[in-house]
Amino acid sequence: MRPDGTLTFDTYVGPLVAVKCTACHGDLASGGLNMLTYAGIVNGSLNGLVIILGDSQNSVLFQLQRAGGHFASLTPEELEIIKQWIDAGAPKK
Repeated sequence: MRPDGTLTFDTYVGPLVAVKCTACHGDLASGGLNMLTYAGIVNGSLNGLVIILGDSQNSVLFQLQRAGGHFASLTPEELEIIKQWIDAGAPKK
């Protein structure tokens, strides 16, 4: 977290997705999405971007998780972390 309270990939999002998402979106890169790295998430999947910096509401990652039913669904608290991170511009550090 930055001194201003902004969540970052290195401190919050990376560890979260490492636990929740990388069984499928790690080395296997299901759908072409590798979430092991910041670059992997920012670059997106075979279908395009999964996050739109500064815009969680139009980011596929947020939309998919908010709708529920995904194989590895995030808790409401975890989804809020993802939302805040995307809306802050998805900072790495």
